[in-house]
Amino acid sequence: MAGVDMSMVPYDFSFYNYLLELVKEGTVPMWRIDEAVSRILAVKMQVGLFDNPYPNKELLKDFAKDEFTTINLNAARESIILTKNENNILPLSKTTKVLVTGPTANMLSVLNGGWTITWQGNEESLYPSEKNTVLEAIQNKVGSKNVNYVEGCSFDKDINTNKAVTEARNSDVVIICLGEAAYCETPGSIFDLNLNKAQLDLANKIMETGKPVILIMLEGRPRVITDILTKSKRNFNWIFTRNGRR
Repeated sequence: MAGVDMSMVPYDFSFYNYLLELVKEGTVPMWRIDEAVSRILAVKMQVGLFDNPYPNKELLKDFAKDEFTTINLNAARESIILTKNENNILPLSKTTKVLVTGPTANMLSVLNGGWTITWQGNEESLYPSEKNTVLEAIQNKVGSKNVNYVEGCSFDKDINTNKAVTEARNSDVVIICLGEAAYCETPGSIFDLNLNKAQLDLANKIMETGKPVILIMLEGRPRVITDILTKSKRNFNWIFTRNGRR
């Protein structure tokens, strides 16, 4: 009755059962159902779905063309923001001993976001294995023999932060990859912009080792990391990339 004409919830169909009950009891009048249906049909007519309901098969040959891949790659590059690079710590040399840690370091979904492959974009197993995570990209650039990986924590729980700290002491540089899982629409709603404590703890403990830290944020919106910044007196280098959530 508030004006919503179509339910687009993909996993819960209770809307239809409830609506049928409400119509039968008279809470939702039939004229409102007719109105919603007529609006939906009108839009479909306006875009030509009744005249040509299927895509032009000739367009299939244009799918995933190299030129489109290049455009996508350039868009991704332009979305990456280097916000700080004190003492020109970047780029790293191939002789640098690097520790990579954090929940977003070895995931493809965080590089893509919602409406990628699935509604929420968080089905990690469905992403193409030939694509590189942040960790894999660093291994390719620096050399896998110089790159060590310890997960450290998940998005909201400690896993092996102490092990990451130990490995950090034996490294020249630590790359911490923080952020949030892929999401879109209501499932991505949050009530606190502060980054989860487990991730902040990982970053703080790593910084206490005194090793140079490079922070990569992979997220759909800016999250508050004040707790890290106020406790850090050392050179702290950030790369922030916005995923472009829909």
